[in-house]
Amino acid sequence: MKKLIFTAALLVLAASMLEAQIVNYGNLTLNNPPNSYEAYQLGPNTQWWDLTKGDLILTYSIDLSGVSQTSASETPYVQVGIRQQGAANFNPGPFNTYQGGAGGWMTSLVGDLATNPVLSDLDDKHNLNASGGRGEGDYDATDPNTVVAPFGTFINHAIWFDRDGVDATQATCVNNIDGVTYNTGGVYEIEVTYHAVSPTLGTMFATVNGEATGFWTGSYSCSDKGDINPAGLSFKGDMTTMQPFAGVWWTSGASGTVQLNNITLNGTTGDVLVPVELTSLQANAGDGVVTLNWTTASETENLGFHVYRSLQSDGQYQRISEEIISGAGNSAETHNYSFIDADVESGRSYFYKIADVDFDGNMTFHGPVSVAVEALPADYSLAQNFPNPFNPTTVIRFQLPLNGDVRLAIYNTAGQLVRTLAQGEMAAGNHSMTWDGMDDFGSRVASGVYLYRLQAGTFVAQRKLVFTK
Repeated sequence: MKKLIFTAALLVLAASMLEAQIVNYGNLTLNNPPNSYEAYQLGPNTQWWDLTKGDLILTYSIDLSGVSQTSASETPYVQVGIRQQGAANFNPGPFNTYQGGAGGWMTSLVGDLATNPVLSDLDDKHNLNASGGRGEGDYDATDPNTVVAPFGTFINHAIWFDRDGVDATQATCVNNIDGVTYNTGGVYEIEVTYHAVSPTLGTMFATVNGEATGFWTGSYSCSDKGDINPAGLSFKGDMTTMQPFAGVWWTSGASGTVQLNNITLNGTTGDVLVPVELTSLQANAGDGVVTLNWTTASETENLGFHVYRSLQSDGQYQRISEEIISGAGNSAETHNYSFIDADVESGRSYFYKIADVDFDGNMTFHGPVSVAVEALPADYSLAQNFPNPFNPTTVIRFQLPLNGDVRLAIYNTAGQLVRTLAQGEMAAGNHSMTWDGMDDFGSRVASGVYLYRLQAGTFVAQRKLVFTK
């Protein structure tokens, strides 16, 4: 007998439930050494956010006070934001390098961590970069669907702060940075509002410590363009399947610890509905048939199952179940199922898949699993039982080259029938029967020598066995 067990760990998307909710992803500590990178997806992969159903608000606290750096330019780049489900290439990096991907995120950079409200310089800032899949321009926070400026010169655009909401040059001119109003020693409360302009285009607007950010649309100097306050940057991606993530890239002159606290999303989320969570699928060959057994941990709108078979793992599978095998519909309980394939040939290997069918007729396949059907024996044979002597049980094996009537029985040494183990039609192949030392009336036999006899057509064979107490 051959057996193979398949464990399904991958759950298949089929439907979803959308609901408005607030999810707190807790805290995250980022503490790698220089010249390193780490990134994390926040929450399970089976949960995502749909911006087309309403704005999504991301809030978190970032503590940069644990960072050591050789200069203000040697800074970690800490990114927190959202990305399209399944998207890749979201490693943090400098603001003037394109990171690709589909989504939108904010990058926090460290300046001078000393709280010095007297000195106003370039270091007195917490610099944000807005990054993501490219869009069409900068958007007005008071009218998120309105483009107010073209892109700036860098691919990942910097957002600095108009800290008092009055001086438009504060966010773009180094000499006018307002350290008195804003410098808080490296601890900041950030809020980002994501808005879907279309199913594939979104905008993001940020506030830091309650102050709306301005958007730097000029080059790296004071310019006549100034900044737009408040403003947001557009980004591309599937607005219906966004997931939160966080990460950090450390420059060679930066080290220490960045702490993200109370990372929270408020919006419309969806959780994947799994039509069938299959926990095991087994294929067993024996007695001239293949038996499939599978177990489900939960089922959602499951009409039932069909069984498919092929002679190759990657070959064409044909459905062999005539009628659908009824499922449990909607259930969070464990259910066991089986199917017998009697149309098999000895000496062949078969591959099977199970397809669950939902109420709308959609199918999800599981498997394949394979099993080898043993070749038929060339002759009749009756093997010596094992163990022998025995107590409490022993196994008797025999081979049949043809289908036919079979009788296997136990006799005492006087030739009297003690127990009939098998009688009737049996398929060709290898067989085994177990004797537990009981007679046909349910009584345990006495210790001693017994005979077991196999009759199959004209073939008759007999052997001795010993039962002990």
